[in-house]
Amino acid sequence: MLNRLIVFILLCFVSTSAFSNAIIEIKSDHAKYLKFENIYISVKIKDESYSPIIIGDKDDIEANASVTFQVINSNNKYLPLPLTTHRPFVENLIVNPGQIGSFTFDLTDYYTLNDVGNYKVKAIVTFGGKVFQSNVISLEVFNGMELISVQKLLPGYMDKTREYSLRYMVREGTEVIFFRVDELERGLNYGVVPLGDFIRVVKPELLVDLDGFVKIKYQAGYNCFAICYFLSDITGIEYVDRRYVTREGTPYNFKVSAEQQDRPMPKGDSEVKTKPKRSLWQKLTGQGKEDVKKEEVKPVEE
Repeated sequence: MLNRLIVFILLCFVSTSAFSNAIIEIKSDHAKYLKFENIYISVKIKDESYSPIIIGDKDDIEANASVTFQVINSNNKYLPLPLTTHRPFVENLIVNPGQIGSFTFDLTDYYTLNDVGNYKVKAIVTFGGKVFQSNVISLEVFNGMELISVQKLLPGYMDKTREYSLRYMVREGTEVIFFRVDELERGLNYGVVPLGDFIRVVKPELLVDLDGFVKIKYQAGYNCFAICYFLSDITGIEYVDRRYVTREGTPYNFKVSAEQQDRPMPKGDSEVKTKPKRSLWQKLTGQGKEDVKKEEVKPVEE
C-alpha cells in the first residue's frame, strides 16, 4: 500500500511536458499563385495534452510554446527569414486542452518568394520540450501571361515610372485575371490584385491618366463585363470601385440569365438531332425508315 502511495505522489510531481502533444494542420487558399501575389496560410493547432498551449506572452501569462515555418524552394534550399523581420507569426494565442486554436498570416510578409517555381511549406510548433510538425503543402508561383501593359510617371514625381499590367493564368480550372503594378527604376512591386474570373474573347482595357487614376475593363462572363477603378499614388495602390455592365454598357442584372441580358433569345431549336442507326438487313429490306406521307392525288374534275 505504501509503495502505491509513493508512486502516486511521484506521478503528481512529474512534469506535464511528458504528456504534451499537439496536432498541427496548415493549408493555403490556392495551390497556384501569380508572382508577388499575397499567399495566405491558415494554421490550426489542436492541444492534446493536459496543459494549455500558450504562444506569445499575454498580460501576466508567460508563453510555453512557439511556432515557426520552413519554406523550401525548387532547389531544395531553405528560405531564411530576413534579418529585419521581427514580427511573430501569431500573437497571444492560447489553446486549451482538447481545443483547437487557429490563425492566418501572409507568407509573403515573412519570406521572399520572388522566384518562379515550386515551394514547400511546413509549420513547426515547440511545446513541452517536444517538437511537433504539420503536414507539408506545395505551392507553385507563375509569371502569368501578360495581356496588356501601360507605363506612366507617378503623379508629382519625374523619376518614378510605374508599369501597370494585366496578366492571367489558369487556377482551379478557371482563367483568372490579375492587376499588377511595378516601379521600373527601383525594381519594386506595389502589389498584385486578383480581379476574378476572366474570359478571353474581348480584349481587356487598361487606362491610366496623369493623376494616377486607373480604369480596367475585362470580360467576366457571357455578355458581362467588369469595370474596376484604382488610384495609384506614392503610398501604393488603392482600390476605389467595381461595377458590372453588359456589352451595351447597361448595368448587369445578376437576377436575369446571361442569355437574356439585352438580347432576344434566338428562335427555333438549335439542337442537332442524330439519325437513328439502321442495320444492314434493315437497309436491304427497307425497314427502319421514317414514314414519309405522300400527298393524296385528287382526280381532276372536268
